[in-house]
Amino acid sequence: MRWAGAGVASAGAIAIAIGGGLALQAKNQYDSVAAQCPEVGCTRAAFDTRNDARSKADVATVVIVTGALAVAGGAVLWLLAPSDTTRVGLGPGGAAVRIGW
Repeated sequence: MRWAGAGVASAGAIAIAIGGGLALQAKNQYDSVAAQCPEVGCTRAAFDTRNDARSKADVATVVIVTGALAVAGGAVLWLLAPSDTTRVGLGPGGAAVRIGW
C-alpha cells in the first residue's frame, strides 16, 4: 500500500505541475489580447484567442483539482498502510525510529 500511495501521490504532484503550466499559458494568452478586447468591439481573432485561453484555464483547473485529490488519496494510502516493521525506541542517549519497507 505504501508503494501505491507514493505512486498515486507522485502522479498527483505531476498533474499539479502540468495544470500550473497550463494555467500560466492560459493567463499569458488571455493577457496578450486583453487590450484588443474591451467590453464592446472585440475583433474576431481576439475573441477566439480569449475563448481559447478560457478553455485552457478550465482544463488547468480540472487537472490541478484532480492532482490535488490524487495527492490526498496517496497520502491516505500511505498513512493507512500496515507497518509491521516500524519501531520506536527510547534510550538514555535519545530516541530512535526505525521504519522498514
